[in-house]
Amino acid sequence: AVRQPQFFLLIIASCIPPIIMTGLFFHQDKLFEVHHWPQEWLGIGITCYAVAKALGSILLGPYIDKNGPVLMFVIMILLLSLGTFIAGIGGGTTIICVFFSFMGFALGLSSPVMNVVWPSLYGTQHLGSIKGFVGMFRNGLTAFGPLPPAIAMDMGVSLRNIFFIAALGAACTACIPIFVLKQKY
Repeated sequence: AVRQPQFFLLIIASCIPPIIMTGLFFHQDKLFEVHHWPQEWLGIGITCYAVAKALGSILLGPYIDKNGPVLMFVIMILLLSLGTFIAGIGGGTTIICVFFSFMGFALGLSSPVMNVVWPSLYGTQHLGSIKGFVGMFRNGLTAFGPLPPAIAMDMGVSLRNIFFIAALGAACTACIPIFVLKQKY
């Protein structure tokens, strides 16, 4: 697996959701401040995130079993991009539930999708090693998630623009699963 460039492209695509979510959660106070949202709504937003994440995990598993992970991989990244874009736009307090729901649903897709991608591409004989290797990148890059927005804010970039840039970057990575997995499915 590590000898194939597409393996690393899939790692990048699979790392985008936890990177963006960690950055969002780390800077959520600033996000609420920028949009003048009451902090009391943060608990409601996190609840929407948790419910949407659970629904994404449970409801789409059968679809992935039947049709493979490619479409859901792309949708996962696009939902994350849309949620990030919505967070950048802001709006009334109901937008908090909307963007947290998009983010939760996207992250809910992450485990079912990735748990199908690796064994379908590389088999199950070395699955533990592959998932461990991928996990190292996901955890490391997840911890890195809050740093780029912090540096950008220190340089004077608005939080809204940071979210727009992150949404655009995430949307661009949505083509990776199509490019890499189109031969398999």
